[in-house]
Amino acid sequence: MCFQNKKTLLRSGFLNHFTDYHTHILPGVDDGIKTIEESLELLQLFEEEGVKAIVLTPHIMDEYPQNDPHFLKARFAELQGVYKGNIELRLGAEYMIDSKFGEHLQKGDLLTIKENYLLVETSYAFEPQGFMAAIKEAKDKGYQIVLAHPERYSYMTKEHHRQLKQLCVFYQLNLPSILGFYGPKVYQNALELLESNAYHFIGTDIHRVVSFQEIYAKRKVSGKLLKRLETRN
Repeated sequence: MCFQNKKTLLRSGFLNHFTDYHTHILPGVDDGIKTIEESLELLQLFEEEGVKAIVLTPHIMDEYPQNDPHFLKARFAELQGVYKGNIELRLGAEYMIDSKFGEHLQKGDLLTIKENYLLVETSYAFEPQGFMAAIKEAKDKGYQIVLAHPERYSYMTKEHHRQLKQLCVFYQLNLPSILGFYGPKVYQNALELLESNAYHFIGTDIHRVVSFQEIYAKRKVSGKLLKRLETRN
């Protein structure tokens, strides 16, 4: 019987020259990193692995009413002022499609992960009211839509994926999903989407310093899967 060689992501070198499009490293703004010291510690760990660029994507949602572009840009400037490493830091955001999403679109000045690519998310369990209409509205405003971690949405069906593909929505994979961190169902969803070439962006969605070692230094992935991931990075 043949067994595929498996390695942790840290031992595989996958993170070398990696661009992380989804993180919660901006300190003290959401459920992610709380202090600048923790942010710097985590950035140092990423730097040691050769990460090239990191997009900071704090939540913009009802739960964090203070998170408007002005406030987040000020917090980002503080972090930039003390970070002396070599990773390119960019400020984006992760927009929840909720009751305020339309207001954000009307105000403009949205924080994108690159150029006009807007990272959005939904509830994990329930399809938001007017989901497809919100996507269409954002596209009409000139944004390319990137759906964060679609493998984690339990309500999603093949019909959802078909409609989103018709709308030219891009998908962002969470690395922990393909490492089994969120459980077997999410892993299987991620694998199927990866096999169908559905993903265009990859992110860690990291919220804690301790997660770096718990996930990337311990969980293993096959060489075959790594090759598929590398074509998306």
